[in-house]
Amino acid sequence: MKNYVNYDVFLILGAILLVTNISLNCTAETTRQVRRVGIELEFAATGISQRLPQDQVFQSLLDLIKTKIEGGPVTIEEWHRYSPTLELNYGYFLDTKARKWHAVPEIMNPLNPYLYDGYELVTPPLENHIEISLIKHLIDEILASGLFRIGPSSSVHYTVEILDLILRNGMPLNPGQTILPDDDCNQVVNLILFLESNIHFIYYLINPQRYGDWVNKYSLPLLWNHVELLNELARLPAPSRTYSNVRNVFLKYDEAEKTFRNNLARPWKFRSFNYSYIFGLDTPPQGLLEFRIADLTNGEGFVRNGIILEALIETGSKIRFNEFINPIKYPVLIGNMRELSDALRASIDPSKLSDFIKSLDLNDSEVKTEPLRSRIQSHSSCFEYLSH
Repeated sequence: MKNYVNYDVFLILGAILLVTNISLNCTAETTRQVRRVGIELEFAATGISQRLPQDQVFQSLLDLIKTKIEGGPVTIEEWHRYSPTLELNYGYFLDTKARKWHAVPEIMNPLNPYLYDGYELVTPPLENHIEISLIKHLIDEILASGLFRIGPSSSVHYTVEILDLILRNGMPLNPGQTILPDDDCNQVVNLILFLESNIHFIYYLINPQRYGDWVNKYSLPLLWNHVELLNELARLPAPSRTYSNVRNVFLKYDEAEKTFRNNLARPWKFRSFNYSYIFGLDTPPQGLLEFRIADLTNGEGFVRNGIILEALIETGSKIRFNEFINPIKYPVLIGNMRELSDALRASIDPSKLSDFIKSLDLNDSEVKTEPLRSRIQSHSSCFEYLSH
């Protein structure tokens, strides 16, 4: 009999890029720690906050966080991460565990890529489900404050640790372990091929609308210009899907990606699923998968999209893939994101979509109309434990 999770508990996927281990007493059959996830939330300013000094808005945003997270005073400092010539600041405070909560400038106006008129909230490592569960409520309270709104480019990024999908001598890697060249990445390859072969269904379920359509330049499916990369991954037999072999397939297309991205410092970053954190393509390898498709909506939307993402990872990593199935059946002009969005929509077969949703243990009606709560199979009693 299947055990289903009460996915108010999915607020576990709150806001962590790194987090200390969470040990839970689970059933004797299996022990699984909560999958660790990081969140970035992008807000636009309202008319009220646009009239205020930016430092004051940072203060107000972090003071709102401090109504639920006890901490020290807010500090405002200079911020030169992307633009050393612009006079920009950011704000942060340290909570009682000396963890840093910070808010940084963000570009919200798609017509002006040099105007930092928005605010991105980034959280520190969180240590338990109670803290993480505050994220849903904080999103709604931030939007209700009168100072922040959902802008034309507001998104929420989930960065999920999938280090446990990499095996060494048949055992999953633990948090903090260094990935070695001969480690087994078969489950990671299965997941990549699953995600990219079903990318049209994923866009349908998430239904992003920022920048006016499903696809935007900050969240591009890999299949758009790297079909042969995906085919090469699929041709690797399971014993050959080592970390070094899989990474080398990506690196084979590194120059093409740099050219495609006009030599950006991090060319692999702006994908629907950012695999660079796994394979150290333009950042040190960390065993993380960044999910960049979702819009910022509200607290319920945050939970709903997180549930879908968790289901994708748990299902996709377990299905053996020996081929990449391109859902787009006709050529799409590189550079035309509207055409790509249309091609993804046109490739959706309703019956196959229904089968895909069922494969994720998601209810067909709930997935589009209601927050999802109890349709993902538990792989241990850990999540059930957290619901109590």
